[in-house]
Amino acid sequence: MSALKEQVGGRHYADMEIQPIEFIMKNGLGFCEGNIVKYVSRWRGKGGIEDLRKARHYLDLLIESETGKVWKETLTGGGPILGTSDHMTAFKQKLRDQLGD
Repeated sequence: MSALKEQVGGRHYADMEIQPIEFIMKNGLGFCEGNIVKYVSRWRGKGGIEDLRKARHYLDLLIESETGKVWKETLTGGGPILGTSDHMTAFKQKLRDQLGD
């Protein structure tokens, strides 16, 4: 039996003609995009306005990422810093170096 035919925790996806996971996977959507689809698809049947807030949160994260304004925490213990995508690239490299990847 397909995992799509079995849903754990309700029927809010199983009753849809096209489940969000099918749409997400067939279109190769990323994490933020997938969560936006998921929350907007289910808000009436499960989480209500809170799901719309979650979708908006992921949309805001995606916009920040795509415009180069990415919030990150510094490795030195400082608070969040608004940086450019170049800063994020340097941050990711520093993190990889510390993790040994």
